Amino acid sequence: MGDLSVTVRLNGQIVEEQVLRVNRVVRIGEGAGSAVSFPGADVAVVRMGDRLAVRGRSLEEGEEVHISLGPVEVAVEHTLRARLPHEWVGLWDGRFFAAALLVTAVGTWFDAAEMWLDRLPRDTPVAVSQLHNLLSGGPSSALRQRAAAMHPTPDPARGSAQAEAPAMTDGPRHRPDETSESLGWWAWYRNEVPRDDQEIEALERLTQVPDDASARRLLARSAYDKDDYDLASWHFRWILQRYPGDRDARLRLARSERRRGNHRVEAEIYRALLDEDPDNLLALSGLATALARLHRLDEALVLLDELQAVAPMSPLTELTVARVEALQGHDKSAIEALDRAFASREQLSQELQLELRRDLALDPAFSSLRKDRRLRGLVHRHLGAAGPRPAR
Repeated sequence: MGDLSVTVRLNGQIVEEQVLRVNRVVRIGEGAGSAVSFPGADVAVVRMGDRLAVRGRSLEEGEEVHISLGPVEVAVEHTLRARLPHEWVGLWDGRFFAAALLVTAVGTWFDAAEMWLDRLPRDTPVAVSQLHNLLSGGPSSALRQRAAAMHPTPDPARGSAQAEAPAMTDGPRHRPDETSESLGWWAWYRNEVPRDDQEIEALERLTQVPDDASARRLLARSAYDKDDYDLASWHFRWILQRYPGDRDARLRLARSERRRGNHRVEAEIYRALLDEDPDNLLALSGLATALARLHRLDEALVLLDELQAVAPMSPLTELTVARVEALQGHDKSAIEALDRAFASREQLSQELQLELRRDLALDPAFSSLRKDRRLRGLVHRHLGAAGPRPAR
């Protein structure tokens, strides 16, 4: 079994580098008892046989994952075990080699491969891609279809197995900018993100039951709360492949795609939801903002009028007005709408109040406002000492 290598960079400079042995669970980050400390996240690394599970991802030896936490970048790698030199090193996957041995007993390569495929977890993309490559010249289309089904790429709105969200985004990703960091917006928002105490339990449940949807939902929400929107999107797509009618997962997928800058995908999800529920405030708000980001302002304003007619006093309506006004460069109108949103924020759930903070800290629409003293004064007027403090 390989070890865990953790490298922490602050503004590109290495400030911490350790190699840790993982027998069962190792915690890194800002939590108590962390083996490696850094701000902004509490990460559990769980041993799963020969693999390591990190934030819902399963790392084979030699694989790594990067965690972005504002100015802090953390590289987590499952190191390779030391092996004696051998001419066959690197050519065989251990599980596939077991399947190859089975060929001699069964007598047919494809029967053995099929049995091997059945034993793999359904969400093992590395193994599936190896099988795809191996079958690229073979005659068994049925095996290819089964391999593809193990790692589906669902349509976000309907849950059918179609292409993933496009690699080219429609706008910038939601992340802290230098100005917001220096003014303390990101730290202010992260201070309100609840600690996740269920991630380890969810990871362990998935090792026993790979199709456990409730565990997958916990990991998806945990990834979103850690600002890992790529991973959150992947988990929500997995859920929708199996439960296409799950409206909550569809809304959360749309929210994740918004944070990734995939506004066309986001808009498609909201349209599908509004086809089923025309008065869904979250979908109306999301679609209006998505269309404004796509420079389809006339359509966005029509939806905004509809939202104001359905829920004129809702803080969600005011937040939508603020986003659309900010996207047009109307800073004064955006600040006035945010003032009204903060004044009625108690109407929102705790989760949506956190989304309001996340928007102010990360949304590119509010980038210029983060430099504006009027916005800081507004937040302090409503929150007092709980408002953002400039970083020193």
